[in-house]
This record gives sequence, structure tokens and C-alpha cells, in this order.
Amino acid sequence: MIVPKLAPRFLTILLGSFVVCCGGISGKRISEQKCDEYKTIISSRRGIMSLTLKPTALYYNVNNCSHVVDLIVGGEAARHGEFPHHALLGYPQEDGIRKGYSFSCGGSLISDRFVMTAAHCFSYSDPVLVRLGEYDLKEESASQVDFGITEIIRHPNYRNSRSYNDIALIRLNETVLFSKIIRPACLWTQTALNTSSFVATGFGKLEEGATDLSARMMKVQLDLFPPADCEQLFASHRKFSDGIGGGQLCVGSKGGECNEYRKVIADKQSVIFLTIDPIEITYDVYNCSNDLQLIVGGVEAKYGEFPHQAMLGFPLEANPRKFDFKCGGSLISEQHVLTAAHCFAHGDPTVVRLGEYDISTLTGDEEQIPIERIRRHPDYPSKQPYNDIALVRLKTPVRLSKYIRPACLWDTEYRNTTKFTATGFGHEEFGGTMSKVLRKVQLAEYPAQDCAEQFRTIRRLRAGLSAGQMCVGSIGDEITDTCQGDSGGPLQTLTYQKSCTYHIVGITSVGGACGTRKSKAIYTKVSHYIDWIEDNVWGPNAL
Repeated sequence: MIVPKLAPRFLTILLGSFVVCCGGISGKRISEQKCDEYKTIISSRRGIMSLTLKPTALYYNVNNCSHVVDLIVGGEAARHGEFPHHALLGYPQEDGIRKGYSFSCGGSLISDRFVMTAAHCFSYSDPVLVRLGEYDLKEESASQVDFGITEIIRHPNYRNSRSYNDIALIRLNETVLFSKIIRPACLWTQTALNTSSFVATGFGKLEEGATDLSARMMKVQLDLFPPADCEQLFASHRKFSDGIGGGQLCVGSKGGECNEYRKVIADKQSVIFLTIDPIEITYDVYNCSNDLQLIVGGVEAKYGEFPHQAMLGFPLEANPRKFDFKCGGSLISEQHVLTAAHCFAHGDPTVVRLGEYDISTLTGDEEQIPIERIRRHPDYPSKQPYNDIALVRLKTPVRLSKYIRPACLWDTEYRNTTKFTATGFGHEEFGGTMSKVLRKVQLAEYPAQDCAEQFRTIRRLRAGLSAGQMCVGSIGDEITDTCQGDSGGPLQTLTYQKSCTYHIVGITSVGGACGTRKSKAIYTKVSHYIDWIEDNVWGPNAL
């Protein structure tokens, strides 16, 4: 059903009850609450459009990030867990020897007991199960769960001979246990749409005339067309003899073969909704830009891509009014920057620069704020790189904007990804000069033993890595790394794509000869120090 080129097709609009998916959640850590607050700076609170594609679902794609790369046109494999509400309807099937299921329709999980789908999916027979958490039909996965069906509720005005009111609900026989791989979607409740681009997902046919479904979940970007385009296309089709109704959209891509879409309508009393926390961390990192060899071996960041990036300015002896920016940091509140304690081993910085992108050019978005106080971790020993973490308090609060705003803090030991992005203005090669433009590099996490082995001859690390450190390095044979000048800077993962919000996972701490093949570095693990950070930023011992 994911076809590279699709002519306009119909879609059914979802109106009626509202899924409260953006409310506050009590019991959150103070860092999480502040994260929610900062996240709203450039994003608005919106639900997610849940749409159905024959036989899959379509989702409303909000994109407030100027640096985000648009999703595919023409189809590509989705990522595992990227669409946790996606459902498959299983129809009984026998091949003469064994019994199995044909997954010829899709749907969307919208509560802990209900799946929304198209009424035409039951025209010839009824499914007997719903599968959630599926990603690859050819492989068994512990994340996939099958549920029985206790009731199918078609829209009362749906008729098989027509393509109107094509919506239905399925009641599951058990309550769904939510996880990062299985959880409901929100429902778009407004009549007006403030975008003309959507994402459809499914396991359908990859090309016209194909006999087999795609083994993996696919996604494709589609465009909104004027209703007249679909009316002209289906002028002779009996199922659309009344034209396009108020509950349908005309959706497709620029030219090519046809594939039918429907926009869903639900009466208020028809759907049972669940309140969902939209600010829950999605552990699967979304593709905010292409996976680039991203620093040493890296690429230039995009303007405003890392609005939390900070530079620590150390006064020059010859002219204290000029500064050497030889350490980085991360803005984590309106008045606090997180960095490495070793940055102050040979003197203290006096200013922090925020909103910087190109140190050779002034854009007007930069801010340079004096430092009021510095607090190193009390257990940081200057002769050893353990507990290498510190906080800088600014003299005045930052004026938050699209280009300057805090990052969130990763507050749990569990990490469901091993790939992260480091950023900085450090040297582009070992012994080279500082980069004038902010750069980014993609790195991978390795077992602590790998770093312990690499640094075994260094006296300062004879004890190996502590619980507060993580081993990170280049991916495979790529030569990518952080380097001199990147110290104290963030190791991060993009968790809130819609609002361009990053979580800081680590702090650049210890490295060897950066940029050598398979080189690794040690980063301070933020989650290990989350209590200390919160206490010294927002707690009774606030800096």
C-alpha cells in the first residue's frame, strides 16, 4: 500500500471527542517539569492526527524544527518503535498444513482497549486478532503482542456499496499494557488543518501489482490536494456518486499510480479515549536530520540546531576583555550551564556565550553573559577524571528564544539507544585549529571495558571507569571523535522531534589522541548525577 507515486485519494477526517494528550503529570522530577516548560518555547500543544490508509493508518506530522529533514516521499522503512500505535488486523488463513493469519488491514491504537480502523476492512470477513508492536513480519519479536477481539463497531451509516463513513472501532479482549513500543496515538479534533503534509504507515504492497506485502513497516509522506482533484479522479466511480463529503480529504503525492485513502469521522459517543502524556520520552531517536558522519570527521551543525550549546570564555592575559573559548557546556536552566569540572583546572572562565554558531560572524542572536559562580562536584579530584562535572551560574537569567533555550537532562540509567551526537567548536583534527562553526559528530556507546583497556596505561584512570562514566567513540571504522576544545560540551540525543528538544546524556570529559581510528573517549554520565544537578540548580542548595 505504500506506493512511490500516488495520485490524490480520499481520506476520512477525525472529529468529535478530544484526546487529552498534553496535560501535566504529577510526580515528575523537577528536571522533567522544567524540560516540559522549555519545550514549549518553540512548539505549540497539539494533538496528533490519527488517519487510516487502506489498510493502514496515517498520522499528522507537526514539524516546528527549521533543521528537521522532511520525511520520505516514495516510502522507506520505519524505525522500530517509531509508530507505537500502529496495529495489524489478523484474518484466519490456512495453507493446507498449518494455520496462520493474513494481515490485510491496519489500524491505530487509541486507548488501552480500542483500535480504530476502516469499516471496509470487514466487508468480506472479520479479523480474529489484533497485533501490536509489530515491526518485521518475517521475524519473531518480544515486543509484538496479539489480542483477541470481543466486538467490532462499524459506523451506523457505513454501507459496503459506498465509501462514506468508512470508520470502525475494535474492542480488544484484554487491556493493553503500554510501553515505549506499544502506546496509543492522539486524535486530531479540529476541523481546520494547519498543514498540508502527512505521513502514512503500513505493511502494504510496495508497488502496483505486487503480490506480497512489505515485511517491514513502511512510511511515506503525502500531500493534501484540493477536493476537486479527487472529484475529477473518481467522477465515474459509483462509490463516490455524491462527491466528497465533509468527512473526507483528498490526499496523495505528485502524480503517478493511485492508492485509496480515507479520512476518518467519529461521533462523540462512538470512541473511548485515553489521556496520554505527550511529553513522555520516546527512546527511539527520530530522524531530525540524515545520519551523517558528524568536530573530527563531523559536519557543520545547522543554524539554531543546538540552542543549548554554550561556550566558556577565559580572559586573555594580554587583554582581559578578550576571551579564549576553550571549553563547552550546556544550558540547562535560565541561569545555569552544565559542564566538566576539569575545565577550571588552570583558571576560571568569566563569561558564557550562548546562541553562537560562527565565531567569525555576528548574527545578533548571540548573548554573552558574565559568570556569577562556579560549583564543581564536591568529590571531583583534580588529579583524577572522576566526578568530572560542574555547574556555572550566570549573573543574569537568559532571555530564552528559538536560538537560546535549555536542554533536558537524561535522568535514568536505562538508555534504549547507543548512538549519540556530540557538538562543539573543538579542533577538527588532532593538533589542528579550532573550528569557527559549530560542528556535530555522531558517536556510539561502547562497553566500559573498551575504554578501560584503551586508557590502561594512564595513571589517572588506573581504577578503570566508574559508574558515573560512559565509554563513547567513533562508529565502526569511521574516524569521528570529540577533540581539544570540546571539553565540557554535550553528548545528546534528540527525544522531542516536534519541539527540537534534546536530552543531555553525557559531558565530554577525557580523550586520547582524538580522531585516530577506533579512538574512544570518556564522558561523564548525566543520569548518575541527576540528584546533585537538581539539588544545585532548583533545590535547597541551588547555586
